[in-house]
Amino acid sequence: MPTELEELVDFLSSPRPELRKGAVDIVQGLSGSDQGLHQLLSVSDKLLKPLLKLLVASPNVSKPAAAALVNLSQDPRFAENAVKENGVSRAMQGLVEKEGGHNDLLVMLLANLTQTEEGARSLLQVNDEALQGLFLTKLIKEFAATSGSEDDDVYEHVGTVLVNVSQVKEGRTILLDPARALLKHVLPQIQSQNVRRRQGVANALRNCCFDAGSNMFSLLRLSDVLLPALLLPLAGSKPFSKEDLEKMPPSLAGPLAKPRRPELDSGVKVAVAEALYLVAAIEAGRRALWQANAHRILQVGYEDEEDADVMLAYEKVGALFVAGSEGDVPGTGSGG
Repeated sequence: MPTELEELVDFLSSPRPELRKGAVDIVQGLSGSDQGLHQLLSVSDKLLKPLLKLLVASPNVSKPAAAALVNLSQDPRFAENAVKENGVSRAMQGLVEKEGGHNDLLVMLLANLTQTEEGARSLLQVNDEALQGLFLTKLIKEFAATSGSEDDDVYEHVGTVLVNVSQVKEGRTILLDPARALLKHVLPQIQSQNVRRRQGVANALRNCCFDAGSNMFSLLRLSDVLLPALLLPLAGSKPFSKEDLEKMPPSLAGPLAKPRRPELDSGVKVAVAEALYLVAAIEAGRRALWQANAHRILQVGYEDEEDADVMLAYEKVGALFVAGSEGDVPGTGSGG
């Protein structure tokens, strides 16, 4: 005989709209507590498919279904199973249709699902050569076209998705593909007012720079957006002198000529400094940074820094400049 919970799950597939609505509302409510989540996860094998089907149904049931899936997918096993049942594609379908008014929940669901390697690969569509990167391109388009405060930023968790997909090689390849130019749209978000966006972009950039040796040419083609992303968060708040500014490209000289809001998030600064280190470890990257007066920017920013971890990150990069002095650094390769 079915338990009450199993009967509730059955109602999610009822042909009667009012029963589906009532059932999915109850599931959403249960998913909001630890005890309720534990109960739902005990029947996840029966719960997952009907919830995913409701994800692309009418808004009155798709929104609570999305909220429940966001909570449930914090469980790694549930997230893995959701990926196997095409959860990524269903979430993207909901985003593309834009009818439910809950795109924030769908992006949060994608952020959870892409924490698994298979989830990241599913979003990247690596098994479909014709469509590979299409989902990611659509997400980045929305991410770049929108902004807002942390209270109403629908696409802020795309930053987390970018971190997740850039942890797999296929993701870095797609992000660094010159023909797609996706980083050109992503990197300016390093100056967003929303710290979640800045954290996501900084960490995704750091991940991409692990492949700097084989992708330096692609990175340097983006210097107009790459250099500000690497250096502005580390520049502090003071305006630079005319002498310093004359040695910088316009993309840096413009914002650094006047007082500005400093980056306050230590995580952002450490991630950017690590990315900068990876670029500076390659001769071509270090040369481009010297030509942009990066060493002076780091010097000024370091003077005002108080966080010990961030200061250490500055020092590691600075050591490369001192050791390299526009030449080779022992133990590093050159790339171009």
